[in-house]
Amino acid sequence: MEQQTNTTAETTTQASWIIAGTVVFRLGWTWAGPSCERQSSPEPPVIGEQGELFGDDEELHAAPLPASGAQEDQAPLSAESDDDQAANENLRDPAVARFVDFRLPTPPPHDGRKGDVKIADAYDAISLYGTLERIYRALIRLCRERHVEKITEGVWRIELGYSDLAPAARCSIGSIRSGIRVLAVHGYILRYPEKWGGGHSCQYYVRDEDGMMAIFRAAGVRFARKKGKGDIALFRAVDEVKDDTIART
Repeated sequence: MEQQTNTTAETTTQASWIIAGTVVFRLGWTWAGPSCERQSSPEPPVIGEQGELFGDDEELHAAPLPASGAQEDQAPLSAESDDDQAANENLRDPAVARFVDFRLPTPPPHDGRKGDVKIADAYDAISLYGTLERIYRALIRLCRERHVEKITEGVWRIELGYSDLAPAARCSIGSIRSGIRVLAVHGYILRYPEKWGGGHSCQYYVRDEDGMMAIFRAAGVRFARKKGKGDIALFRAVDEVKDDTIART
């Protein structure tokens, strides 16, 4: 410990001590008479067993404060929040948000009609019409080949026109127009927004196979029936087995 005393010609004296790298100040007192050259001060209280002396020529440096855990974690969290915001930018559009949250209404129970398709994957329901299946398969393939953006789990966003989609799906443009409407009704795709009636590139939101099966399971859909004009009827299973085409739930 080192005691440093500063005496001035004024009436106030200030004393300080250096204890284990910490400067302790003690305010002085007021003199009634002339100032003294050196005024002794009471010893400061002893802290533990610390009594090491520092030379007058040594400098006292304050150690830098370590960064707190909260500060260290703050930067990556902020960057992650920015990434999430950018990834969900498309979801701010109400039409896109409704498509992402699409749910089928509870279908009627299956009546046991033979020839209906039992749904085991996302393609079974639309396999009743070859055009629907080809359009959906083409969109899935193009999304994967072009490594397009997934705006959320299970939903891609892709831009293309009929001139690209028609040869990929091996369908005429007229068949694609009608097929897209049927696929949209059942939650497979969303064509939005449209540009110039589809003559130029349009934006498609495409739900992948797992996403479609999750929608079917949530609604209890187990069977699909061809209704004509490209439309499909969906049915849930029944408790009682009526024939070999129905499975007990």
